[in-house]
Amino acid sequence: MIEDAKRVIAFVFERLGKRGISAEDFYLTISMDLRWCSVDKAKRFLRYALDKKLLTSIEGKLFPNFPLDDIEIPFGFRPKVFDEIEVEEDIKDRLVHWIAESTGKSLE
Repeated sequence: MIEDAKRVIAFVFERLGKRGISAEDFYLTISMDLRWCSVDKAKRFLRYALDKKLLTSIEGKLFPNFPLDDIEIPFGFRPKVFDEIEVEEDIKDRLVHWIAESTGKSLE
């Protein structure tokens, strides 16, 4: 999943031709320009990339934490990472709810 995420990030930066981009440019490129997923999924992907330290946010701009030149993007690339992140988040949510119910603790 990390390699697919790196390909997405490299593709977006190459497409926009910039070293640093705004979060809005990032997720709108993924969702509206490339039409790979919904805006919500693109925002979730952005959070995932930041959490996994694939991207860094400095003064309102996003920068990759890996050399973009090292990433090979195959012709016709269509990422699967967006659905995988959604499944991963769903599993985490269910696990948190199960732990809360099992321990009698509130989620708040």
